[in-house]
Amino acid sequence: MSGRTVERPEDLREILSIPFSDEQLAVIAAPLEPGVVIAAAGSGKTTVMAARVVWLVGTGQVRADQVLGLTFTRKAAAELSNRVTTALSGSGIIDAAALENSEAQTVTTYDSFAGQLVSEHAPRIGIDPAEHRLTDATRYRLAAQVVAANEFPLVEWNDRRLIGALLGLDTMMTQHMVTGQRIEEFTADYVGGLDEAPLWRGAPYRAVVDAERVAAERLELLGLVESYRRAKDRLGWVEFADGPGSNDRRTGTRGVDDAARAVPGTTAGRVPGHLQRTGHPADNLVQWPHGGRGAGPSGDSGR
Repeated sequence: MSGRTVERPEDLREILSIPFSDEQLAVIAAPLEPGVVIAAAGSGKTTVMAARVVWLVGTGQVRADQVLGLTFTRKAAAELSNRVTTALSGSGIIDAAALENSEAQTVTTYDSFAGQLVSEHAPRIGIDPAEHRLTDATRYRLAAQVVAANEFPLVEWNDRRLIGALLGLDTMMTQHMVTGQRIEEFTADYVGGLDEAPLWRGAPYRAVVDAERVAAERLELLGLVESYRRAKDRLGWVEFADGPGSNDRRTGTRGVDDAARAVPGTTAGRVPGHLQRTGHPADNLVQWPHGGRGAGPSGDSGR
């Protein structure tokens, strides 16, 4: 530690050589409590987050190793971690050697951090910590085996596209805790509504025909997802996203709440609202055919 401190938010302009606006400084020096910042892409969110870490560490509110940053992608995690490290060492709050040892912040992806929590606290929520966790490569190979063992009367895609669609739908179902039954029910209602669509000269509109085709393809892909999950269960393999979600489906939300209370320094009441099981995300997911763009967070969400 260099011992340098920060007295006022305005000092960060000189310390970091960045002309922060008053609005940005308000975010940087906001109270140490939950908050949301919404800004357009390229507006400096990552820079502001790094400066906030400098402010919190420089004012003695937290240590650098108490900072946790979570992102959706590994690329974003690497960039954020580098920005924070550069800001802390460049400001003189902490020297580079200390950051390379034990005083650095933790920045990772949501799935990776969740997987770490499950590995460390698996017995608290009834999960075997020795279960084999799938890597991205192994996950792809298993999906490829499932695709090769099935026939597809409706989906006329090449294997690569099928594998991507399978894994995409499986991921979105897991992250949003949507069951296959829920998707089937939604699809039945959706197709029923299409049957009542107006006709053009006695024939359905092209858009209606395309929507019916996509709905049928989605059900076929759902069958692939179920085959993929049975294969994982048979082999005893799990993924990062399977930990909390699969346990929640087996034991109910109460099991996760009990686990939260058992972990030192946490309470179930501190679980963010968007992570609590409400069922609402299902209505967003099932409106997208294959768990593709728009069905969930990917990359920079603008927040």
